[in-house]
Formats: sequence, structure tokens, C-alpha cells
Amino acid sequence: MHTVNLLLHVLHITAGVLWVGGAVVVGFFVAPSANATRPESGRFMQHLTGPAKLPIYFMVASWVSVLCGLAMFAPATGNLDGGVMRTPRGMAISIGALLALAAFLEGAIVTGPTANKLGALGKAIAASGKGPTPEQAQQAQALQAKLSRVARRGAVMLLATTALMAAARWI
Repeated sequence: MHTVNLLLHVLHITAGVLWVGGAVVVGFFVAPSANATRPESGRFMQHLTGPAKLPIYFMVASWVSVLCGLAMFAPATGNLDGGVMRTPRGMAISIGALLALAAFLEGAIVTGPTANKLGALGKAIAASGKGPTPEQAQQAQALQAKLSRVARRGAVMLLATTALMAAARWI
């Protein structure tokens, strides 16, 4: 059992670091820079989300982190013992877990589909051989703004998760 617990911790922390680090870089640097340099940034973002496979990176890192975290949650909280759950440690772990799950679900439900719509729109614009129509430009701008907002929100939730999980052992 010790080996399984060690493996879960290593996978959870490593995947979490990759997920949080990527979310911070994208949320606070890449997305705002892409918005500020629009439309030139379109090709860069299409490459990042297409051949560079950034969405797959986030999907794998988030799934591994969440699944390992879920496997460790009950043991870490005294098998969901009410007394342990009401301690500062139990509350920190629980709130951190809820924030991570919220970021995970927002990524799956909002970020992924929005990025797919933007990618499809970019391909349609490129295939036309002309610049975007006014409607396409407006739609692209709205989708990019939405992605930028959810990227920042996800990064903040994951940073809070990291702080809570790191502090849980010591409070």
C-alpha cells in the first residue's frame, strides 16, 4: 500500500505542477499577448492548439492530477470523518479539491469547446483565402476574450488550490 500511496502522490504532484504552471503561463501571459497582437497571433495560437497539442497536454495533466487526488482524498481526510473534515487541514484539502474540480470542469465544459470553435473559425477564415468578414472578426474577438477570461480564472483557481494543498499539512 505504501508504494501505491507514494506513486499516487508523485503522479498527483507532478501532474498538478504541470497543469498549474501551464495554466499560469497561458492565463497570464500567452492569452493576453495573443489578444494584444491580434490578428497576427492567430497562426501562433492555431499552431499551439493544433500541431503543438497544448489542449492534449492540459487534458492529460489535469486528468492525472484529478484522478490521483480523488484516490487520495478519503484517506487524507480520515475516510471522510466529520471530525477530520472540520479541522483546518480537512477544510484546506476539501476547498482545494473543490477549486481544482471547478477548474477541471470549466476546462472541459467551457475552455475546450470555446477553443474548438475558435480553431474551426480560424480554419474557415484561412480556407477562404481572404481576411475575415466583419462577422467572423467579431466572433473571433468574442471567443478570444472568453478564452482569456476563463484561462485567467482557471489559473487563479489552480493557484489557490496549490496554496491550500501545500498549507494543509502545516495548519
